[in-house]
Amino acid sequence: MKKFMKKILVLTLAIAFVLGNGFFMFEGVMASAATVTSTDGQENGHPSTAISIPYNVQLSVDSEMSLTCDTSTPVSMAGDLDGMTGGVATGTRSCTAVTNNEAGYTMQAAVTAMTSIEDAADFFGAEAAGATWTAPAAGAGSFGYKGPEGGWVGSGGSAATIASTTEESTISGDSVKVDYEAEVTGPALFVSGLYQATTTISLFMN
Repeated sequence: MKKFMKKILVLTLAIAFVLGNGFFMFEGVMASAATVTSTDGQENGHPSTAISIPYNVQLSVDSEMSLTCDTSTPVSMAGDLDGMTGGVATGTRSCTAVTNNEAGYTMQAAVTAMTSIEDAADFFGAEAAGATWTAPAAGAGSFGYKGPEGGWVGSGGSAATIASTTEESTISGDSVKVDYEAEVTGPALFVSGLYQATTTISLFMN
């Protein structure tokens, strides 16, 4: 008889333990449920007073971005750039950034040195960084670029930020222009021929 009573006691405690854990597990869900009741029924053909319960419906919208640059033709710098007496040449190219990222974007540019395609030993020096263009010394040549943010950047270095925002772009995108300039100060001796640099534009979400 004692063994039987002990089994009943153990079984009772086990059931109580399970039920207790179940209560704690579902207590939060049960507590978060809302119930509204009303005793105002229909009287004399009139509808009862409405009762209401509000709740939220949510979804997440993912961030996206796109970058468009014209790569069909190179940037042809225009100007009278003589290899001995000197001169200035300029060019420009725009890229379009589109993003729905609420924190905006950062655009960077990395530009290699302006180098002769026939002999890599012939190249333009990097323009000194600054808000305004600085002409090279006599006998030298410089090449650089700049975007709407920041000043002139010398070519051949690491990527530099040329534009940034703190909010999403317009639906048609933001046009970001990159300006290029090359200058030779005479008397100089820059070998004639075609010189070329490569620009890499990168877009990042903030």
